[in-house]
Amino acid sequence: MTEFCKMQEQALVAQILSRLPPRSLMRFKCIRKSWHALINSPWFASQHLQVYNKLSSSTRILLKRCVRIRTEANKEEIVFSFLNLPNNAGDHENNNLPCVVEDLVFPPSLGLQTRGQYIELPGGDSTVHIIGHCDGIICLNLYTGNLILYNPANKELKILPKPCLPVEDKDTFITVLGFGYDSKSNDYILVNIAVYGEELLGDYENTILHIPKAEMYTLGTDSWKQIQTDYLEAGSAIFWPTDFEMYFQGNIYWLGYEGKKEFGSKIGRYNGKFERMIILFDTSVEALRTMLLPDSFYEPGHQSYGYTANAHLAIWNDSIAVFGFHLYLESFHLWVMDDSGGGKESWTKQFTCDSIANINNALALWGIHEVLAAAKDGHICSYNPSTKRLTYLHIHGLYQRDLQAVVCVSSLISVKGGNKTQRTDK
Repeated sequence: MTEFCKMQEQALVAQILSRLPPRSLMRFKCIRKSWHALINSPWFASQHLQVYNKLSSSTRILLKRCVRIRTEANKEEIVFSFLNLPNNAGDHENNNLPCVVEDLVFPPSLGLQTRGQYIELPGGDSTVHIIGHCDGIICLNLYTGNLILYNPANKELKILPKPCLPVEDKDTFITVLGFGYDSKSNDYILVNIAVYGEELLGDYENTILHIPKAEMYTLGTDSWKQIQTDYLEAGSAIFWPTDFEMYFQGNIYWLGYEGKKEFGSKIGRYNGKFERMIILFDTSVEALRTMLLPDSFYEPGHQSYGYTANAHLAIWNDSIAVFGFHLYLESFHLWVMDDSGGGKESWTKQFTCDSIANINNALALWGIHEVLAAAKDGHICSYNPSTKRLTYLHIHGLYQRDLQAVVCVSSLISVKGGNKTQRTDK
């Protein structure tokens, strides 16, 4: 009976603690040894991930922004901040959206040149790039050349081993990464896809584009392995990703292109037609495949280019969505996939909002029908396409360059590896 009461007490404690923010739980670990063991356990981390974020009344967004442009006297600086936004954004009366901003300070062990929350960039195209986010873990590509996994809630970080795919042609080499979760192995993975450029045959009469190669890193094994890319070739066409977008329901998604595999000349390669595509990695079978975007992306003329230049993938009411501002018309468009299963993709245009003044860059979807966006005057704002309402956050003075935003959650998930995380994909 005593043992039963003890088990009931432990279950009740776990239930209560799973509703608390990670910052509080990190402090509570020192109260009792049993609490320390519970909060550090993979089981509790999984439980907390599901319970705490489901009950949350706000949305958490990681924003990377440039706060100072390089001059002769100063280096360019970027800042990472968490924006905590109320999900009931439409309830406030004025045009200012309440927002709690938490600037992120990275540990010195990463080797970055920092001044508090400010990160100094060494020059050129160097930056700290957000690869993606999954379950509170952020994947970053540092200008030092390191790939890292970092959980800001428990302050854990892991520098990953270097990818194995060789750089065969530095002039044309492209590498694109994607981050997500493999429910088959209950582990977090990173996919690296390498595009090796082109090969000239004969007297430059024929140009052949190489099929991309790919590899996958698994946190539990702390190692890379090569994966097949057969589906990135179809007849005379090849496919390659350019921008990682998101992880959703066992799939890692990129935006990319379809193009001819062979051209009559090198000039023909640059004059060739490239179509925008969705490229995804199915973690359940470890296979890459492609999906079509809405028909508007394949219309002739630069109207199509206007869509593709500022397009992003996101989740809208538990469905895959494509959204963005038209490059020339400065209008907002959002399509939702009718069925994310097999077969031909079907898209429905959900919103078209013409000529939104001062806004030209959509960053993320959040809350109930809200779009986080960058204004031309350097402000961060939120636009609701249902109500046509535009509200401003108390963040200004930013530059349009080097701007990223990712919707996040808070968790206690460890990045040290070796611990299996039980997770329910939605």
